[in-house]
Amino acid sequence: ENTPENHPDHSHLKHALEKAEELCSQVNEGVREKENSDRLEWIQAHVQCEGLSEPIFLNEVLVKLPTDPSGDEPIFHISHIDRVYTLRAESINERTAWVQKIKAASELYIETEKKKREKAYLVRSQRATGIGRLMVNVVEGIELKPCRSHGKSNPYCEVTMGSQCHITKTIQD
Repeated sequence: ENTPENHPDHSHLKHALEKAEELCSQVNEGVREKENSDRLEWIQAHVQCEGLSEPIFLNEVLVKLPTDPSGDEPIFHISHIDRVYTLRAESINERTAWVQKIKAASELYIETEKKKREKAYLVRSQRATGIGRLMVNVVEGIELKPCRSHGKSNPYCEVTMGSQCHITKTIQD
């Protein structure tokens, strides 16, 4: 950032900075995933699910406090499609923590799914720009027909690599 643009190392330093920032982003994402995994393990260890037969997906829930959240009852509600679950915590503070964590996990789940869809779309769209190399060896051409009356055929081969382009001659009868 502090190297003048006309310095010979400027472009290399700029590229190195971009790579370092990219690496930092990847590390931060890994740390976030680990923290979320730890949070999920904590939640799983502290939830009593006797009688609950099917999982509740975080992208389908809405967490609500009672109509009088300042009341003495440490309960909260989770709305899931066509059902409402009423949950009781040990204390008001624990209820608040649960509500915040479930809301955060739900938002994170939705955001993560959105990023996955965007990444999959990006990968599909990049395939059209070329991601590999194909080598074809034509050994023989049989019965190539001229399409013009002067005897020249237009079958040819065009090979490009970077800015170089080679086109074979057309065939003469």
